[in-house]
Amino acid sequence: MILITGATGSIGRYLVRRLRQDQAPFKALVRDESKGRAPGCDFVVGDFDDAGSIAAALKGVDRLFLNAAGAQPVSSNA
Repeated sequence: MILITGATGSIGRYLVRRLRQDQAPFKALVRDESKGRAPGCDFVVGDFDDAGSIAAALKGVDRLFLNAAGAQPVSSNA
């Protein structure tokens, strides 16, 4: 099973289309449940600020496309 983060972004949308064409088993992680509506795609709701939601999304996953944008560093050495 493949998990895609950032599936509603510009790269993620293309990747979702391609995996559907290839009939590859995948699911897409979205923060907003209302954006998780596309035929032929399973969506899971999660947020990187919620470790439990990410752990749940990763169950059964053996490959990950990490396309999430806007990552914030936890700490800075600046």
